[in-house]
Amino acid sequence: MALRVGSIIYDNLTADPTEPANGEHWFNSTEGKHKRRVGGATEVVPSTTGATTPEGIDIGDTAIIGVAADAARADHQHALPSPAAPANVTKATAAAGTSLKVAREDHKHDITTAAAVANPPNTANAEGTSTSLARADHTHALAAFGTGSGTFCQGNDARLSDDRTAAGLRSASTVVAVSSATAPTSGQVLTALTGSSANWQSLGSITSNYKQSVFLEKTTDATTTSTSFVTLLSQAITLAGSTNLLIRFSAGVSNTGNNAQTFFRITVDGVVKRGVSVVASSVGAVESAAMVLKVTGLSAAAHTVLVEWRVGGSTGQVRPVAAPDSEHASLLLEEVAV
Repeated sequence: MALRVGSIIYDNLTADPTEPANGEHWFNSTEGKHKRRVGGATEVVPSTTGATTPEGIDIGDTAIIGVAADAARADHQHALPSPAAPANVTKATAAAGTSLKVAREDHKHDITTAAAVANPPNTANAEGTSTSLARADHTHALAAFGTGSGTFCQGNDARLSDDRTAAGLRSASTVVAVSSATAPTSGQVLTALTGSSANWQSLGSITSNYKQSVFLEKTTDATTTSTSFVTLLSQAITLAGSTNLLIRFSAGVSNTGNNAQTFFRITVDGVVKRGVSVVASSVGAVESAAMVLKVTGLSAAAHTVLVEWRVGGSTGQVRPVAAPDSEHASLLLEEVAV
C-alpha cells in the first residue's frame, strides 16, 4: 500500500527495504518514520519541528552531530550563560581560565591594589612578591627625621650649615689626622709630619733643606789619549753651613778604538769619591756614563769638585760642538741640609 504526502506517493512498508537505492524514499509504518537513502546510508527525514528547547552553548563544548530527529525552527535561539564579573587584574601567572561562560563586549576588570611598603634608609632595590598593583598616586613611608641611625636629616638641620672641624683626611691606607693643626697663614701648605698626621707649614721651612746648586757643562770639544786621570771638569762651591753635597754627573763619550775603555772619576778636594767606565762597542760608538753620589761630613767652606778621565787605549772624545746630538759632559752640585 502506498502513502501519499501532498502530491508525492511513498511506499508504505512495515520494514526498511533490504537494498534501497540512493534517492529512494519510503515510510516505515512500524516505526512511523519517513526515511530515505542518501550516500549509501538510510536516514530519517525530519517531518516535524521539535518543541524541545535547544541546548545551551558553553565555552569549550565539543562539536557533535546530535541524535534528535526533529528539525530546528528558523527562529530558534540557543541560551548563553550570563557571565559573572571578571576576575581582578593582578601580578599573577597568566591563565586561560576554566569558566564555561563568555565575556560581554563591554566587560571591565578591576585591578587589585594594596598599600605600598615603607622605604627605610639602606633599602635594596627589589621587584617584590606582592600580586597587587600600585596606584599612580601611591606613596611610600620614609624613615622619620632625626639625628640617630636610620633617620633622615631635615633641610634646616644645623648639621647642614654649621662649621665643622675636620678630624682627618682619608687616604687609601689610613686617616691622616689634621684636627690639631691651627689655621694657616698666607703662603703655608699642608705638610705631612708622619704617616698619620699633618699640619700647616711655611713653604720656606719645607724648602730649607735645599741650600744652593751649581751647574757646569763642557762647551768645547775635548779629547784625551792619557792613560792617567786628567781633568775634564772642575767646579768650586762654598758650602753655606750644611755638610752634605749631592753630585750628579753624566756624559756621552766616544773612542776611536774598537772595544777601547774610557774611565771617569769624581774627586772632592782631591779625594776620590766615585768612578765609572764605559767600553766602546765599535770605533767611534757613543756610550753613556753617569754617577750620582752624596758626600757628607764636609765643612762650611770652599770645596773643589773635579771630574777626571783617562782611556785604556786609543783616543777618548767628548765633543759637544762636533757631535752635539750625542756627546756631552755635565756636572750638577747641590748643597742640602739632609
